[in-house]
Amino acid sequence: MNAQIVKSLMVPLSEYASVPATATLLETILALEEVQARDVGARYPHRAVLVYDEDGRIVGKVCQTGVIRVLEPDFTRRLGEDALTRFGISDEFLESTLDQSNFWKIPIRRLCRAAGAMPASQVMDSLDEGDYVPADAPLRKALALMTSGCHNSLLVTEDGEIVGILKLADLFAYITREMKAAFEAEPEGDG
Repeated sequence: MNAQIVKSLMVPLSEYASVPATATLLETILALEEVQARDVGARYPHRAVLVYDEDGRIVGKVCQTGVIRVLEPDFTRRLGEDALTRFGISDEFLESTLDQSNFWKIPIRRLCRAAGAMPASQVMDSLDEGDYVPADAPLRKALALMTSGCHNSLLVTEDGEIVGILKLADLFAYITREMKAAFEAEPEGDG
């Protein structure tokens, strides 16, 4: 994997769905669907939309989890953003928390109408240092960033500018191809 660099697997920025921060969540979802329809044969479709500010700078990402999370913000606030996955919360605790919250007690269409009108800037995950990887970095660095930070994608930079996206799904596809090729190749000596 050391010979491969991030740029070899990234999706160019121009091919990724993006919306202004003022776009509604519905417009954001439609932008994602447009890119997915264009790449209809893709093994791993895009699952996020980049959000840019009035100066055209990428300032966040709207991911699938964020879209769902916005339907019941009190639930995730009460538990903590990643408590369910990080701490392995029991079914009993989860049921108790659901009973105490209004989690989807309002009809889904009403929740979706309200959420769909929200600006992308309120739904997006803001970016931090761990969301970026240099285009010329080895794939092992991207793998370390993704697994340690639970990222599904990283923004790829070159000369201080974002030039693409590295998706976890594309890195996974590369690794699985290499794994299969390793078993098809001649066995290596133990040296």
